[in-house]
Amino acid sequence: MADDFSVPAHTTYFAGYLDAVGRQYSTKSRLCSLTIHVMPTLLLDGISVKAEQPVQKMTVDFEREIARFLDASPRDPLIFYVTEYFGWYEDFADTCTCEKLTLEGGALSPDYFAYRLYVNQEHEVVFLASWGARGHA
Repeated sequence: MADDFSVPAHTTYFAGYLDAVGRQYSTKSRLCSLTIHVMPTLLLDGISVKAEQPVQKMTVDFEREIARFLDASPRDPLIFYVTEYFGWYEDFADTCTCEKLTLEGGALSPDYFAYRLYVNQEHEVVFLASWGARGHA
């Protein structure tokens, strides 16, 4: 099955789903940004990685973090599928290692969490969730 799994294609699909979920949780005053990219990307421009912490049970850890971040039940269908799609990197790749990142700098919101995945020793994938204030046009 790993031969059929395309990290870039899955990441593109997952990014679209994350955008939709972020829009669902955004309010008039707060913007929920959920994004994932295959490196290299501009996602982390101006932001540095201050620390990395290896994650052994990435899907379990991610489910806990996303539910906490969105103040939602892991059983909510939106959260369930976000967790499922995140877990596919591990489920369908030959190898996948995960790190939880501590970031600093740039316009990074203080309310965030981030992961970096190394998939099949070929792809580096970065996930970032953050809350921010909505800008006024």
